[in-house]
Amino acid sequence: MHASKGFSFFGYLLFIALIGVVLFLIVAMVRNISHSAQKEMIRTTAVVLAEGRMDAVQGQAFGALAAVARAPFDGELKRFSCETAVDHVRGPADLETPVAGPTPYKKVTVAVFYDNKPYARVTCVKTARE
Repeated sequence: MHASKGFSFFGYLLFIALIGVVLFLIVAMVRNISHSAQKEMIRTTAVVLAEGRMDAVQGQAFGALAAVARAPFDGELKRFSCETAVDHVRGPADLETPVAGPTPYKKVTVAVFYDNKPYARVTCVKTARE
């Protein structure tokens, strides 16, 4: 009778393949978590930038509100850009229909982009009475 001592060659191959699959799954999971965290950080930064720009716009007088073309931020934020759209609207109940003539309501929309993809949009209505 021949007693087996140790593992067979097939057992070693199976073990190495199993370790390879487990490592592949771990790397894929870590990469996915890292990508999700980076995307969330970009979105959060875009929202903060949009809200900051909206605060600046809300401080302007009604007559001074005007659209601002898309322009990049400076420094570390150079991959972000911002544009401001200003439309006359009938009122707070109807924000989706711009009107040609002046009204006492302006819808202001600030959009922030990252690598030319929209990431945040903030909208408010400004009235001539404010």
